[in-house]
Amino acid sequence: MEALLHVGFYNYVTTDSVIALLDYKLAVAKKIVKSAKLEKPRSVMDVTKGRKANTLVVLSGDRYVISAIYRQQLAKRLTGKEDDAETEDIKSEDKG
Repeated sequence: MEALLHVGFYNYVTTDSVIALLDYKLAVAKKIVKSAKLEKPRSVMDVTKGRKANTLVVLSGDRYVISAIYRQQLAKRLTGKEDDAETEDIKSEDKG
């Protein structure tokens, strides 16, 4: 079974498909999302549930996930250095 990365609100992506974690505040991240929505609207998934977007997860196959979780937190999950993902998730998602 492939390893999964929890990107918020019980949404997961396979860790093998993650290419990059970008700060959503960066202009380049917003440009990527804007152009992807125009070209392939179904390639962008927003899993923020109305909260502030903090991270753009770039996946293989020109797919993108907009997450409310901070990229540092997602990086910890990718490297396996986090013990309690759900507890930290609530803390980081309630800030935004």
